[in-house]
Amino acid sequence: MESFDAATEAIEVAIKELHNQAMRVADRYYLHVNAHGARSTGPESKSKLELTYTIKGNSMEARWQAINWYGPKTNRTRIRKAIARDAKNFTYSEAALKSHAQPWEWPMVRLTETELKYIRRQLNHLIKAVTSMRHAKTLSKITEAKIAEAEKLYEEEG
Repeated sequence: MESFDAATEAIEVAIKELHNQAMRVADRYYLHVNAHGARSTGPESKSKLELTYTIKGNSMEARWQAINWYGPKTNRTRIRKAIARDAKNFTYSEAALKSHAQPWEWPMVRLTETELKYIRRQLNHLIKAVTSMRHAKTLSKITEAKIAEAEKLYEEEG
């Protein structure tokens, strides 16, 4: 049983490393956006994309949302709108992201999404591995019990 626990711990370490890597990618994107925002000349040049990053247990979610600004320039309100992601490929389409991205941020959005796509794919495999290890551990316990039961029967007959 210890081998299952050790394997699961090793996978969880790799998951934490991916979380850290994704956080660095997201932080780099926000540094880029904030640096431009400090130099921007008006609300029209502000980013219309938002990258949200959350961690729940071993899983993470890095998703893009479109931001629509409403109201007068002195009292603007933002409304977030989800952008659909391709669940099979773990990525957002370039067309969907580009339609919301400002020209100055598009290269960084594209780079960020490419990196996050590969992180999402790796994470998907690692989460499946943790689940598989848990199932294998449960089956190992059942197998041990069945073997002990069979050995007891064998001893009683022999």
